[in-house]
Amino acid sequence: MSAEENTAVAQKAVADPHPRPRVAGFADWVNSPVVRSVASSLPQGGIRFLGRAPGGLEILGGLSDYAGSAVVVQPVREFAFAAAQARSDGHLTVVLPREDGCSPWIVPWSRILGAEGAPISADEGRKLVGDSPGSTTLCVVGAVAELLRSKSHYGRYEGLAVAVTYTESTAEGCANETSLIAATLIAVAAALDMTLDPHEAAVICQQVENAWLGDAVGVGHALSVLMARPNTLGLIQCDPHRELAHRELPDDVMLLAIACHASQSDFSRKYEQVRTASFMGRLLADRIARHDRPKSVSWDGYLSGISADAYVEHFRDRIPTKFKGGDFLEHFGETGDPLTRIEPRTIYKVRSRTEHHIYEHLRARQFYDCLDRACDGDEEALAEAGVLMNASHWSYGQRCGLGCIETDFMVNAIRRQKQPDIFGAKLTGRGGGGFVVVLMRPTDQAFEAIGRATRQYSEKTEKPVTIHRDAVPGAYVTGPVVV
Repeated sequence: MSAEENTAVAQKAVADPHPRPRVAGFADWVNSPVVRSVASSLPQGGIRFLGRAPGGLEILGGLSDYAGSAVVVQPVREFAFAAAQARSDGHLTVVLPREDGCSPWIVPWSRILGAEGAPISADEGRKLVGDSPGSTTLCVVGAVAELLRSKSHYGRYEGLAVAVTYTESTAEGCANETSLIAATLIAVAAALDMTLDPHEAAVICQQVENAWLGDAVGVGHALSVLMARPNTLGLIQCDPHRELAHRELPDDVMLLAIACHASQSDFSRKYEQVRTASFMGRLLADRIARHDRPKSVSWDGYLSGISADAYVEHFRDRIPTKFKGGDFLEHFGETGDPLTRIEPRTIYKVRSRTEHHIYEHLRARQFYDCLDRACDGDEEALAEAGVLMNASHWSYGQRCGLGCIETDFMVNAIRRQKQPDIFGAKLTGRGGGGFVVVLMRPTDQAFEAIGRATRQYSEKTEKPVTIHRDAVPGAYVTGPVVV
C-alpha cells in the first residue's frame, strides 16, 4: 500500500468521531457472518455453545505481570470466536473456518483423554498436532486438555467438536492467542457441562501459553481478555491473580487504541532476555532481603512487592547493572524461573530490567487512582495520568529495550500536536510494537490532532493505521451463548 493510500486510510479512521467508544451490541455479533460461519462448521445435531473473547489492551503493567504487578486493562472489539459441541463419535474435531475451505483436524478422543483418564501433556500434544495448521489447532487442543486436567471428572461425553476463528488484526498486540484460548475454554466448558470460574480459566490460559505454545507470559494477558468491560478501566493484581477493581470511564474521557501494524522482528528473543534478567534480579533481591531481614526489609517473593523507597534504600546499588550469564550461573545457578534459561555468553542488563517492574507496578496503581479521581471531577488527575503513561513508555524502551521505532514515532507525533485534550500516549502490552493507546477527551480538536499524527505516521513508515473505538466484554463476562 502506498503512502497516499495509507494516508487516506488514516483520514477515514479518525473521521466522524464518536463521543466515546461504541459497545458492540449482542445481536451484532450473534447474527454476524463470522459467527454463523463458525457455528455452521460443526457437525449437524446437538447443542452448539459459542464463546468469544475480545482483544485485551494492557494499558500499564502488561510486561510486569509475571513480576506480580498490577495491570490496568481495557478491551477492544477485535476478538476470537469458538463454537463447541459435545459428541459421542469418539473423536476430537477441530475446524478452522476459512473462505477457501479447510479440512477438519480429527483425532480419536482417546488420544486426548487416555485409557487412564489423564489428558495428554503439552509435549505429547505438540507431537500429536504435528503439521496441522499452525498454533491455532495447538491452542484448541491445549485448552481442551488443560480444562480436562483441571477437573476431577470429565462428564458423560466421548467426543467433542470445536470450530474457531479470529479477526486478522487481533494478531497484532491484542493477545490473539490468549483470546482464542479464552473463547475456546468458555465454549468447551459449557459444551461439556463444566463449571469454570474466571481465575481457573486464567490459570488454564496461562498454562496453555506457557507449556503448549512456549510463550513465557504471566496471567495478566488472560485476565484482561476474560474479565475486561467496555468503557471501563480494570485493575488486575497478578500476585495473586485477582481482579481488584473496575470503574466506568466518565463520558468526557476515553482511551483510544491505535494499531500501528509494526513490531520488532527480534521481539521474542529480547522479551526472553528481559524476563531472564528480571528473574536474575529477583534472585539477587531475595538474597539481599534474607541478609537484611533483621532490618525489616519487606519481601514477598515478587518484585512488585518491593516499594520504590525500599528499592532505592536497600536494593538498587547492590544489584549489578550488568551480569554475564556464565558468571551468574557460576555464582548463583539458574534463577528458578521454569520458562527461561540463562545463556552463558549473554550479557544481561539486570538492574534496569529489575527496576522496571518495581516502578511499573507503582505506575499502574497510580494511573488507576488518577482515573478514579478524574471520575470524581479532579481535572489535574488526567494530566498526572498522562505523565505516568509517558514514563511507562520510556521505561519499556530505555529500561527494557522493548520499544519499537514505529510506535515511538507514533507516540512522538501525538505528543508534538500539543493538544490540551490529549494527556498521554504509550505503547501497550509487553512492548515490541503493535498498539499505541492514547488518553484523551473525545473532542473534535483531539481527533483532528490524532488524524494529523496518524497521517504523519503513515507517510513516514508507509504502514496502515487502524483506529479501534468499538469494544466488547471479556469472555467470562459475556459467557457462553447457545447458537
